[in-house]
Amino acid sequence: MNHGMRALRRPSGKADQYARKLSSPSCVDANAGRREIRSRLFVSCGLRVPDNLDDLCFIIACQVVLGLPVFTKDGQTASGSPPCQVGLEPGARIFHGASRRELVEVEGLRPPVRYHSLVAQRDPPDGLLKLFREFVIFHGTAILPKYILAYEQEVWRSRAVAELAR
Repeated sequence: MNHGMRALRRPSGKADQYARKLSSPSCVDANAGRREIRSRLFVSCGLRVPDNLDDLCFIIACQVVLGLPVFTKDGQTASGSPPCQVGLEPGARIFHGASRRELVEVEGLRPPVRYHSLVAQRDPPDGLLKLFREFVIFHGTAILPKYILAYEQEVWRSRAVAELAR
């Protein structure tokens, strides 16, 4: 999620690969996070704070406008588009400039318009993604957070997902 871009995952199992419990050593400031979550998500909403708060992970479910997406399998070039959609030819570059903050312009449109989102598709065994496709949105105005979901990871499931990702 560099440079203001937002990476979205579907299904939630992909997000689970990145999730960390508040009690995890990788949480920078677990105490501040715990206080913030307790205050904003539970107390201010009149909800009971769960006993297992430190064991919970959170997913933000969002409504997203993809607009006109670019499809890729390698993160550098276009992989083609569905037949019903205007798109880049396979192998065409997808980013405008070296910063990779914006996608290229859609050919033939005046005034010029850039592609709105990037869909990284699964292409095993040598592709960029091993399990799930990802959606990259370059402007936060296309994302509307709708729900915060709290869940508890199951160790066996997390191990199975990690094994599949290898």
